[in-house]
Amino acid sequence: MSDAPENHAAEPEHAAAPPHPELAELQEKLKRAIAECDRHVAEKAEVLGIADAVSREREDLRQRLAGLSEERDRLFAEAAQLKEHLSHAAGKAEAAALEAANYAKELASKHSADSLQVIWGVAQKETKVGLAFLRSKIPEGHPGQKWFDVAVDTATEVGCLAVQGAVAFVKWATPRVKELVVKLLAEAEQRLAKK
Repeated sequence: MSDAPENHAAEPEHAAAPPHPELAELQEKLKRAIAECDRHVAEKAEVLGIADAVSREREDLRQRLAGLSEERDRLFAEAAQLKEHLSHAAGKAEAAALEAANYAKELASKHSADSLQVIWGVAQKETKVGLAFLRSKIPEGHPGQKWFDVAVDTATEVGCLAVQGAVAFVKWATPRVKELVVKLLAEAEQRLAKK
């Protein structure tokens, strides 16, 4: 039993021994290394967060760019189509101007009575073209074609009768109006002569 107290007393001496300086230095280096590692991990996490945000932003920008590219392509196609329509319309306008110039030359070369015939001819021609265009818009075999043709025939007959009646009235009224004008002028001259 006398050995046990000695053994017991030896342990406190060992526990009270000062730490070894190299061990303390190594523990300090380990703490610094762990802190440095933690700092690097935090920095890497921050960099990864920034990289992830940049990646998402890049993907958003890529999608917006794709959308803008599609919009640009659509606008280019629309512009090309409008250019084609404009070119077609310009061609039609040029043809119409040429036709109007031809009508003007024809009117200038005719007498006044012939001018009415030229105007009437132009009106008939343009009316026929317009009616043909309208009829072409009705599908073949549609019941509306029959009614369209009947309406056109009826309107043509009524129009011809109206024109014939107007021409007959003008032929009848022209000499009477001339007579009346001559009488009115003569009477006006007489009244002016009396004053």
